[in-house]
Amino acid sequence: MPFFRPKIERIFEETLRESLDRASALLASPSREIAHAVLATGNSSALLTAKRIMSKRALRTKLDKPKSYQLCKLFTLDALSRYLALLDDQLQNPLSEEERRKAREAWGGIIYRLFLDSREEGIRAYVNLDRQFRYDHYERQPRIEKQGGFVIYSLYDLYLLGASMTALGHGSKVDLPAGLPVQYDHLGPFETWLGGVGLGPADVVGLRVGWLGSFGLVVETLKELSDE
Repeated sequence: MPFFRPKIERIFEETLRESLDRASALLASPSREIAHAVLATGNSSALLTAKRIMSKRALRTKLDKPKSYQLCKLFTLDALSRYLALLDDQLQNPLSEEERRKAREAWGGIIYRLFLDSREEGIRAYVNLDRQFRYDHYERQPRIEKQGGFVIYSLYDLYLLGASMTALGHGSKVDLPAGLPVQYDHLGPFETWLGGVGLGPADVVGLRVGWLGSFGLVVETLKELSDE
């Protein structure tokens, strides 16, 4: 009896294969291998997120290729930010803010091309979102933990969930202000929003664990490239 795979998995597999083929055609080593790693990681996180969201009866939607492209692009950019942050940590001489911005613009442009999107405003939005990622994970989280607190999830994590719902056709749920990074210590309004759409903190925590688990692929690729 042939093995049956759910339609959602087949759509995401096709999206990954197409983006990997573009990366192979457009990029040379080692950029090609880096792109492959973040594409595979992003696809895994996007599939996990789509399944979690669509498990809620009120949030089920018809999944198609355009929606999978939007969701995979979002999480490939997330994987890219995590990867570039690891690279930054390995540098003996830290990048200036301008150098960091240019690196994000260059790589953001590559990822957008791999998903057939050439919008300049999208690349600028990614640069801003990367700043929020770095604030949440490299400034806010260590500060709270130093004070004896514990970070379950961040504004960046909530934005990923909100943007995921938008990609799946549920409209804009979370909008980040234009001036990033947002410095905050209270997520009450966003947690209220979660409850209103049928998602709870456990959903965010479960997704966050999954996103970090998927990111192990990028870490291994970074090690392999640094050993060459």
